[in-house]
Amino acid sequence: MKLTFIQRLAAYGGAITIALAMLSGSPARAATDAPGAPPNDVFYEADCALSLAGQFINAPYLLGLNINATPDNIAPTGAAFGATGTVEVPLIAPVIAGVVSSFTTVQIGLKTEFTIGSTDGTATGTFVYSHQFPSVPLGAAANAARRLIGIKYTQGSTLLTAKAAGVFKATDIGKSIAYNSLSDPVSRINPLTTITAISNAGLNATMSLPAIENAHDPVNGDNLGIASTINFTDSTLSTGNVFTTNGSPGGHANIGIISVKNVSETNIGATAPGSLTLNFGGKPGTNTGSTAADTACLQTGFGPGGAPGPAQTGGTTPPTGPLLPVPPATGAATPLVLASGGFIAQPNTAAMITPPPAAHVILTGSGGTTTAPPTTSVTTTPPTTTPPTTTVTTTPPTTTVTTTPPTTSAPTTTTTPIGVTTTAPTTTVTTTPPTTTPPTTTVTTTPPTTVTTPPTTVTTTPPTTVTTTPPTTEPPTTTTPTTEPPSTTTPTTVVEQGTKAGSATNVNHCTYSSPDVDLGSPPPTANITVTIATVGFPQPHLGQTITLSGTSVELTFSAEFLQTAIAAGVTTLPDSPASLTIAATNTTQKTKKINFTVPGGPIPTDGSGNAKAVKVKISLPNTTWTPANGTDDVVFSEKSLTIATALDVGFLVHVDIVCAPNGSMQFLALGAEGEAAPTTTIPPTNTQGGSVTTTTVAAAGTGTGTLPRTGANVVLFLVIAAILIDAGFAMVGFGRRRIHRFE
Repeated sequence: MKLTFIQRLAAYGGAITIALAMLSGSPARAATDAPGAPPNDVFYEADCALSLAGQFINAPYLLGLNINATPDNIAPTGAAFGATGTVEVPLIAPVIAGVVSSFTTVQIGLKTEFTIGSTDGTATGTFVYSHQFPSVPLGAAANAARRLIGIKYTQGSTLLTAKAAGVFKATDIGKSIAYNSLSDPVSRINPLTTITAISNAGLNATMSLPAIENAHDPVNGDNLGIASTINFTDSTLSTGNVFTTNGSPGGHANIGIISVKNVSETNIGATAPGSLTLNFGGKPGTNTGSTAADTACLQTGFGPGGAPGPAQTGGTTPPTGPLLPVPPATGAATPLVLASGGFIAQPNTAAMITPPPAAHVILTGSGGTTTAPPTTSVTTTPPTTTPPTTTVTTTPPTTTVTTTPPTTSAPTTTTTPIGVTTTAPTTTVTTTPPTTTPPTTTVTTTPPTTVTTPPTTVTTTPPTTVTTTPPTTEPPTTTTPTTEPPSTTTPTTVVEQGTKAGSATNVNHCTYSSPDVDLGSPPPTANITVTIATVGFPQPHLGQTITLSGTSVELTFSAEFLQTAIAAGVTTLPDSPASLTIAATNTTQKTKKINFTVPGGPIPTDGSGNAKAVKVKISLPNTTWTPANGTDDVVFSEKSLTIATALDVGFLVHVDIVCAPNGSMQFLALGAEGEAAPTTTIPPTNTQGGSVTTTTVAAAGTGTGTLPRTGANVVLFLVIAAILIDAGFAMVGFGRRRIHRFE
C-alpha cells in the first residue's frame, strides 16, 4: 500500500474517529476490576511507525483490555496474582479500504505484541502478550471489505458509477470508500469518505464527501476499496500468577498495558494465506530513524484536563502530540492517570506517563495481624501462594497457640526480551511445627482451627480478624495449669519439581509457492535443517501449567542454496515473517503457532563472491501449556514451519515456504509424576529435495566441514534461486505486464 494514503489519513487528525464510531454499536464488556472503566474496554493508544519502500509514516492504534485480576483480599506485599480476559484491537475502516484498493486480497489478519504490568508501582512482574489474530475473509459483499473494479467519479461530485447494476449493495451504506494506487500518489477521494446511499439497483452510490480529483482513469474507472471497521478479539488471555503485590494495606495492586512493541497487518494477498505484512513499530518508545530497524510504538494519550502525553517522532510531518483525539471523543483512548511525571518510562523520550489500570486486586487492610484481649494472643503471618499442596494445622483446646503457617518465597517472574533465557521459578516450602505454651493463670478454650492452602491462594475469612472467646467462668483465685500433650502433624510429602532442557534437529521438507508467478507442477521443493531448543518447567508437571522458556529455532541454509540466489542476481534478502507450530500431547491447547521474523540483509560471501553457508538462530517468546490431566506425560514436537517473503524485482514477488519435519521431531518430554519416556527424532542427513540442495555442508571455500557463524543481520532463505531460474523468462514477461498496468 502506498504510504501516502496513510499519511493523508493521519493528516486528518481527530476526524479519524468517524471510522471508530462504528465500534460503539456493539459495546464490549467492561473490565470487572477496572476502576472508573467506561462502558467499553479500557483502551490504550499506541502511535506506531511503518517504513516501507523508503517512505515513513506514524499511525495510531487502539489496544483494548477487558480483564479481571484475582484473587482479591490478599496481602499488600509479596502475594501472587494473575489476570484473565479479552484483548480487542480495532482496525479502522479507512485503513482497510486503502489496503483493498491497492491489493487484490482475500483476507487480512492482525498481530500485536505488548507488555502487561503494574501501571503505578503497586505490583511487580510482567506478562508479554504476543498474538496473531485469525485472519478475516475479504473480497465479497458479505465480508468486511472488498475491491470495486472500474468505478467512475468526477471532481466535486459525490456520485460513484459502477460498470453494471448490482455492484453496490444496500449493506455498503455507512462503510468507508477509498482510492489508493501503487503508481498514483494523488489524493482523489478523502480517506474519511463513507457511503450514504445506494441507487439505480446498485449501479450508483453516493459519497459523504465530494471527490477531491477526477478519476485517475476517467475512461475505464479506478479500483476503489470499500470497508467497515474490523474488531479483532482474543478471549483467551491468561497471564498466570506472574504478578506480585507491592502496595499498601487496604489499597489496590493495579495492572494494565505498560509497553507496546508492534502492531502488524498480516496475511494480505490474493490467495490465502497472503504473504504481505505491514509491520508498524518493532520496539517500544519513539522512532530512532526512518528505516525498518528504527521504527517503534509509543504508548501515549491524554491525561486530566486534556493534558497531552508524549508525541511520536519522525515522518514527513512529525506529530506534536498523541494522534488520537482527546477523551471523551469517540475513538479516543481511556484517559491517562498522568500524562507527564508518571510511573512508566519509555525508550528515547523523557516524558513519563501513568496509564489507566485495566484490572486490580484488593489488598487486605492491616497486613494480616489482629491482637485479641490481653489474656490471649494469636498472630497470623500472611500466607503467600504455594504449589498445589494442602497443609492442615490443628490447635488443640485449652492451650494458647501461636501458629506460623507454611511460608513460601513467592516466585519471582521476570519477562525478558526475546533472546534471553529465563530460569523457571524454584519454590521452597518450609513448615514450622506448632509450638504449645502452657498457660500460667488462665484456661482459654479455642475451637480447633483449620487453615487450608489452596493451589494458588490462601484466603482467611474474615481476612484480618481473629476472634478469641474470653473465659465464661468467674476468674478463680487459684488456677491449676492444665497440660495437654503436644499435637502431632503428619509431614506432607512434597514432590521436588525442576526444569528440564530439551532439543532436537531435523531436516524439514519444504514446498515453495507464489501467488504472483507460476512455479510449475509439481512446485519446487527443498530441505532446510531445523533445530529447536527449549527449557520446560515443571518436571514432573503433576497436572500443573507448563512453561517453555528460552525457546529458540535455528535454520541452516547451505552455501550452494544461497549461491544459486547470487547467480540469479539477488544479493540482499528482506525481513520475512515466519511461524513455528509446536504440538504437545496431553494438553488442552494441542498446538500453538509462534510468530517471529527472520531478519534480512546481504547474503554473506567470501572474497571471490561465493556464498557462505548461513546458520540463523532466532529466540522465541515463552509459551504456556495446560496438561489435560496429571497422569500422562506431555511430549513437545515440531508440527510445521512457514516462511514468507516479498522480493523487489521491478515489482513485488511474494514467496511462501511451507515446511514439515521428516518423520518425528520430538524435542522435549515432561513426565506427569516422574521421568518421561525418551523423545524420538529423525536426525539430519545429507538429503536433497526438489530443485535446490539444502544439506548441511561446509561454506564454499572454507574447507572446514562446518558452517561459519555470521552476524545477526545476515539472512537467510530463499528460493529465489528456484523462482528466478525455473520461472525465469515467464516472470520477466509477467513483471512487464504488471508494471505496465500500474502506469
